[in-house]
Amino acid sequence: MATVQGCGPLPSREDMLNALAAKEQKENLETSKNLLDCFSSKNAEGLKELLCKRTRDLADIDDQILASFDFFSGSVVSFDENKLSGPEDSSIRKGKTTRLVRSWNIYDITTDTGDIYEIYVHKYYIWLDDNSREGISQISIYSSGEKLTIGQKWLSYD
Repeated sequence: MATVQGCGPLPSREDMLNALAAKEQKENLETSKNLLDCFSSKNAEGLKELLCKRTRDLADIDDQILASFDFFSGSVVSFDENKLSGPEDSSIRKGKTTRLVRSWNIYDITTDTGDIYEIYVHKYYIWLDDNSREGISQISIYSSGEKLTIGQKWLSYD
């Protein structure tokens, strides 16, 4: 640990990385809980609010959401809250984060009907050049070898 005259001790690289990982886990957990609450309650409007504007504006987004509610059976009773990390991509311009994109899986989702699911989430947290991308762009639900997708991952040059 280094110290600078007049300042307190500087955090180690390990401490900084642990703090970033904890922040990622907290943000992903919050989004995951909100998403799972929408599936449990079949809350189409709540789910749409979690989506980015580009995905909300897809011509068939309402049909995609309704299909996901048919695919996802029951209310969530548990999921693995400890494995919510995945790839992250970011850009920084002049010391400011201009883009922050994360994707992760929600594992071992069990519902009161006994069904088990896995959900993949792709979310743009920050996209300063195009805030219509901010929010969840894609959700893929997996169960018993089947997959249903809502939205899409938007290419960076779209």
